[in-house]
Amino acid sequence: MMPKAKQNKVSTESTAFPTMGVRFNTKKFGILFRLMLVHAAVLIVALSVLSYEAVKSVNDSGVRNVKIELGNQITEFGTAVNKIQPGQTLSAVVRAYLGRHVLATGEGIIVSLKSAQTYATVSAAPLASLPEIKALISKAPPSSEYLTLNFQNTSYQVLASPIIGTSIDGVIFAIESLSQVTSVKNHVLLVTVIEAALVLIIALGSTYFILRRLLRVIARMTQTAREISTGDLNKRIDYTGPKDELGTLAETFDEMILRLGNAMDAQRSLLSDVSHQLKTPLTVIQGHVEVLTRGDLSDPSETRQSLDLVRDEVGHASALVEQLLLLGRSLEVDFIEPGIVDLRSFISDIWASVPLLAERVWSLGEIPDFTLMIDSERMNGAIRNLIDNAIHATKVGDSISLEVFKEDFIDFTVVDTGHGMTPDQIENARVRFSSGTERQKKGTGLGLAIVDAIAKAHGGRVVIDSQVDAGTSVTIRIPFVEAVNLDDDSNES
Repeated sequence: MMPKAKQNKVSTESTAFPTMGVRFNTKKFGILFRLMLVHAAVLIVALSVLSYEAVKSVNDSGVRNVKIELGNQITEFGTAVNKIQPGQTLSAVVRAYLGRHVLATGEGIIVSLKSAQTYATVSAAPLASLPEIKALISKAPPSSEYLTLNFQNTSYQVLASPIIGTSIDGVIFAIESLSQVTSVKNHVLLVTVIEAALVLIIALGSTYFILRRLLRVIARMTQTAREISTGDLNKRIDYTGPKDELGTLAETFDEMILRLGNAMDAQRSLLSDVSHQLKTPLTVIQGHVEVLTRGDLSDPSETRQSLDLVRDEVGHASALVEQLLLLGRSLEVDFIEPGIVDLRSFISDIWASVPLLAERVWSLGEIPDFTLMIDSERMNGAIRNLIDNAIHATKVGDSISLEVFKEDFIDFTVVDTGHGMTPDQIENARVRFSSGTERQKKGTGLGLAIVDAIAKAHGGRVVIDSQVDAGTSVTIRIPFVEAVNLDDDSNES
């Protein structure tokens, strides 16, 4: 006769970690406290889950080993029963087995036979009175099953298995205390809680110092921004830490303030120049109007002369205002709107009306055949400005040419054979409202400044090369960005 062994589901105790719902009014705390609170909550949840899994794993492992030991006891008992001798009764075999079988501390065996005889080891005898045991004695289970029982504040793992001969002759209970498993589980729980607490303290401490460093820079940014809002654009963060994301943020902030300060300086300078330059034509206009108002209007020639002067000054002021508006627009981010431009068509449109502007010897160099990305309207105005400056720098019979050169960059160059400029005049030509040579004094003095702004907006610059009595060459040099018409490619394909 051999007891049937069957592995059923493991019944284990679970360790629960109580949670407390605490509501904090975080509005009265700073961002450091709120970040630390969130970080602590996340860590507590994560460490609780890890601790629970660790304790559960230890508990499951211990219960699994106990079940294996109980299964071995049932198997050993079955082997003894199978060796029953002829004429020997089952009760005699049970008594003999229990008499010679040595059990470890916390282990026990209960055997109940169909003849209503029940045998138990000393350690297991008290458990025979439990209702669960009595129920299985009165009705033996058809197959092996596990039970977890509590008796006098101690948990026991029980494997109940039927004793089968020609029929079910009884039931055997292999019993083992889980006190050792519980002790190991509690020890692991204590260790994991201590380790989790240490991890929490170290993690929160390191987070605190990291956040303090981060928030210190942010606080400095806030203070700098507050001081800047009062009009002091000379303030900087001057971050000296490592070049990480925080350092990049601080550096970018300082660069932004620098650009803002430069823009404000440019605006103030522009306004100062505007007020100074508009003052002259307005004074002239006011003077002639007063002369006309107080004088004798009976002289048509004198009246006509005054009106012509007023008209000229109004025209000069109008051109000045128009160019000032364009120069002001150059400070905006969307000053240029690049598009696909066919170079030959672009230059041809400019050159078509140029020979009619003045009596000069005009020449156009060879134009490469390609397309590029530029703001055609702004670049058109810049090239015409250079041509207009060349006209004012030359006289009848002098030569003016337009050339285009392409390499890694593209040059739009206007060359004249005028009187040229000295090095000082070249430097002054780059300054707003400076008109260079005496021959150029009729202009507004903004032409080259506008050309320079357009070149810089395209990522380029203006190059001036001039010699006295030899002429001047002014070049708009911009990076070459070739344009590809995707619509044409898709049509071809």
